[in-house]
Amino acid sequence: MPLGFLLLALFSIGLIENPSTALHSFTVGAMGGMILAMISRITLGHTGRPLKPPRIITLAYISILLSAAVRVLLPAVAPSYSNWSITLAGGLWVLAYAIYLTTYAHMLITPDIEDTPE
Repeated sequence: MPLGFLLLALFSIGLIENPSTALHSFTVGAMGGMILAMISRITLGHTGRPLKPPRIITLAYISILLSAAVRVLLPAVAPSYSNWSITLAGGLWVLAYAIYLTTYAHMLITPDIEDTPE
């Protein structure tokens, strides 16, 4: 979010030509990170599990942040690598959600812990 606001301010005062870098910072980083944070927390809560995420999900959060940084900063620093940065950012995004899926899928397809007979 802070990077997105900074880039939006730089666009507003004319220091960068295209607002898409700010928008990508908001969408790839902030929205992608928020969605991942919400679904990982909601899955735990709604399945009766403690609200402590598995350690591996930290790697997913890092992957989302790196995805946003690569998507926004690499084209600004090295425009000739724009296509490469989009591919790498997309790969990091997919990695983040693949980590979520492999970590949380069993929680989503098995009965809730609180519904399990003792």
